[in-house]
Amino acid sequence: MYRKALMVAACALAAAGCSSNHYPAYPDGWTVSHVGGETDYALLDEVLFPNDSADLSPRAYDIVAQIADDAQAHPNRPIEVDGYTDTTGTPDHNQILSQQRADAVADILVRHGIDRKRILTRGLGETNLAIPTGDNVSEHRNRRVVIRLLAPPPH
Repeated sequence: MYRKALMVAACALAAAGCSSNHYPAYPDGWTVSHVGGETDYALLDEVLFPNDSADLSPRAYDIVAQIADDAQAHPNRPIEVDGYTDTTGTPDHNQILSQQRADAVADILVRHGIDRKRILTRGLGETNLAIPTGDNVSEHRNRRVVIRLLAPPPH
């Protein structure tokens, strides 16, 4: 399935240069990459969530609000929000925390005009680490969410 993805990741991704696959979309380190039917919005080295918390930083809140504005330009596309954690805490705790993070981001999208029925949230715990670490390692780049605008449903 083709997806148009918005990625809010507190992971270190290359932001160098503007090519046919990269162009600046937001200030302060944002890059936008187009791969096939997807568009990924990536952020460099920002702390989106404090350790063991689903509270977004003020900067992360502003970023999600900007993404809501972009998502409103595509009202017929469903949205997925995936939450992740680092490896501190138990896997069961991290599963719950990651869901809370995804829900917190969805709430911000809704506050900025996105219909809640468009949004599917998923907590993925400490799976798919942005920065591989051992157990019980506090790594802010793994405390992230990924927001995807999916392709519109077929008619």
